[in-house]
Amino acid sequence: MNKLSQIEPISFTRKVKEEICTLAFENELAKKAMLSGFMKINSTLSIRNTGWVIQIRTENIKIAKLILSIIKDLYDVEPRISISEQKRFRTTSLGKIVHIDILNKAKLILEDLGIYDISSNFNKLPDFITHDIELIKYYLKGCFLASGSVNSPTTKNYHFEIATQNYTIANFIIKLLKKFYIEGKTIDRRNQVIVYVKKSDSISDLLRIFQTMDSLLYFEDTRIQRDQLNSMNRVLNCEVSNEKKAIENGNYQAEAIRWYKDMFSFDDLDGKLKIVAEVRLASPDASYVELCKDCKDLFNLELSKSGFSYRMSKLMKIIEKLRKL
Repeated sequence: MNKLSQIEPISFTRKVKEEICTLAFENELAKKAMLSGFMKINSTLSIRNTGWVIQIRTENIKIAKLILSIIKDLYDVEPRISISEQKRFRTTSLGKIVHIDILNKAKLILEDLGIYDISSNFNKLPDFITHDIELIKYYLKGCFLASGSVNSPTTKNYHFEIATQNYTIANFIIKLLKKFYIEGKTIDRRNQVIVYVKKSDSISDLLRIFQTMDSLLYFEDTRIQRDQLNSMNRVLNCEVSNEKKAIENGNYQAEAIRWYKDMFSFDDLDGKLKIVAEVRLASPDASYVELCKDCKDLFNLELSKSGFSYRMSKLMKIIEKLRKL
């Protein structure tokens, strides 16, 4: 096996996240909003002899570079960087984990990002973003980079989620999503509170909010193709079902007509009913359209589909009445 065949395909989540990492920021507040969302979910605080230390970890190198760049630009600090390897779940491959430790200005950074103060401790939520729709977009981008995922549109179900530590953060994200008329829901999973979105239109809106236009175009194109295929399958299934019912109905009619012919013959029927009985008995599986053609070709009788149906219904009522005697 060559090396190229061993490369794992890039997930749709990773594509979206890495596209976010390539986008430019409008201003310093936009950087602050994204970093606030990211660190609210993906950072821990420890106390050492030197003071507070903020610890961040991510498996995506591009995300690590982006977060590191923002921290340096906003706070003029030099975080400590280290890389470790961790065996991936249910695979023999090793994944690289980037560790970013902020050793200086930790308290100042947390306070400036609106995620810590003395009174509310670490339950504080950033109020500087709530009245600016553009800053909310950047905050949601940060949350997604920290712990988000989105199913590829080629999979069976549409699904977008952000994993959070508690309901305080989860409900805050849901509140922000409502500003874009997106309904988020929550579910508990492995000591986390998951904010999730299932509607494909809402997921499309989120990709538009993230400004990930390449991912959005791929999502929409795949969704259209998938929906068209599903629509074609529904039509095909409906046609197959209708054809099956028509065949079953035709066989039932032919069996009833055969009973009538054995018991009474067709001599008692008027001319058109007799012809209808003859063509149905000869072709139990044929449709009414096909039987109308047989009436014309074999007996020179022109009947519309509704006309044939009316006479067949009349014939079946006669037969069912006689069978009950």
